[in-house]
Amino acid sequence: MWKSSNSFYSKLLPAFIICAVVLILFFIGGWFLSGFGFITMIGLFFSFEAIKTELGFESGFSTQLCDGSEKSSCSQIINSEKGKIAGFKLSDLSIFLFGTQLLSLLVLNQDHLNNYYFLIGVSLLACIPFTLYSVYFQMKVEKKWCPICLSIIGVIYAQLIYLMFNMTVILSKVNIDFTTISLLAAAAFVFAGTYFFAKNALIGVGSRNGKYLGLII
Repeated sequence: MWKSSNSFYSKLLPAFIICAVVLILFFIGGWFLSGFGFITMIGLFFSFEAIKTELGFESGFSTQLCDGSEKSSCSQIINSEKGKIAGFKLSDLSIFLFGTQLLSLLVLNQDHLNNYYFLIGVSLLACIPFTLYSVYFQMKVEKKWCPICLSIIGVIYAQLIYLMFNMTVILSKVNIDFTTISLLAAAAFVFAGTYFFAKNALIGVGSRNGKYLGLII
């Protein structure tokens, strides 16, 4: 299991990226959008930690989070074949969910934001059965907890609760159109293609060089 360095750069980079994205989203859609984007970035952060754990690349953060108890093991849960959902690991599904959300936010304008919130809300509701299965799998099947997985699940519910605070406005202004659906579908396609290409490339590099150091944030 490879461990990343605790360099000043590796600690500051995620915070810098989150702040930059939140600032961009504020200028696109104000405080509510930037707040939702912030939660999304937190979800992406935990998803990247899950991917690094899957690839055998531990960061100092994931080590402290996952190895603090005998009842927790992120790698055991994330790498379990029995824990796959529709043939995919939770790490893949979560990074696809949050990555598509973020990419969509960056390409939509204010005219489509309420449609975006509504569709994302529907997709988050659809995630609830999978989150419940993940908790059941950890508790009853593997009998180990994955703090990273639980954090990802927590972010999904945090997004739902956040949207509920503005649901009256969202429902009053929602008007699903072809443009919003097309942009979301395009964002999902582009992100999925880029992600799986990058992941396969990392696996190839890792198998040749024996490490992933520096290739994943």
